Amino acid sequence: ENNEQLNHHDTEEVILYLQQNHSNIENLKTLEWLYSGLDRVDPVNIEKEIMNNPKFFVELISMIYKRKNSENEIDDNDKNLTKEQIVNRATTAYKILEKITCIPGTNGDEIDSSILKDWISKAISYFKDADRESIGNSKIGRLLSYAPVGQDGIWPHEAIREVFEEYCNKEIQSGFQIGKSNQRGVTTRAYDEGGEQEYSLAEGYYVNAKRLELIYPETAHILKKMGDDYLRQAKWEDERNEIERL
Repeated sequence: ENNEQLNHHDTEEVILYLQQNHSNIENLKTLEWLYSGLDRVDPVNIEKEIMNNPKFFVELISMIYKRKNSENEIDDNDKNLTKEQIVNRATTAYKILEKITCIPGTNGDEIDSSILKDWISKAISYFKDADRESIGNSKIGRLLSYAPVGQDGIWPHEAIREVFEEYCNKEIQSGFQIGKSNQRGVTTRAYDEGGEQEYSLAEGYYVNAKRLELIYPETAHILKKMGDDYLRQAKWEDERNEIERL
């Protein structure tokens, strides 16, 4: 086991070195694909490809999720692959997509809303052609959940707000909410604490929703729903705490 850990460490070091010093992007993307399971190997070049090519993003999603309206479990292009190959490819695509956090149109600390909206428009069209529109919208929403704070100090960034005002889409909104919630990770709390953390989070979402409701009503609606979710969680934590004290 120690030798295996050492080999993993050495492999990670080699790939990190190549990512910083090697210029053959296609070779780097291949390495990132092959070693996607290693913790320290981030798919930086695959991520760049996704940011520049929404069709590639759709292809990765299509490797994981079946078409919605087809009775055939395997796409026509995959008929020459074994079931094991299809499963392994899906597993790798999933691991890679879980590490993708950059939003299309990002340049430094800013996001170009026109580039982002063009990317989303094309991605939605490609997902529709691939018969994976619903899951595709959800995954677009998940990607948007990594938005930074806006120039006005309010989350999410203005470019993301513009997307929500233009694409009033339940699946995108749901993917956004779930993605942001999952980023919270595992929580710890003091004994007898109850739902204090969740009340605080809910209040933050409500405040931002109020500040945005006139200019970005759809975004404000989403933030209010997120606040409502945390308020329900807070009340549940309070009830759990009361029961444990009995």
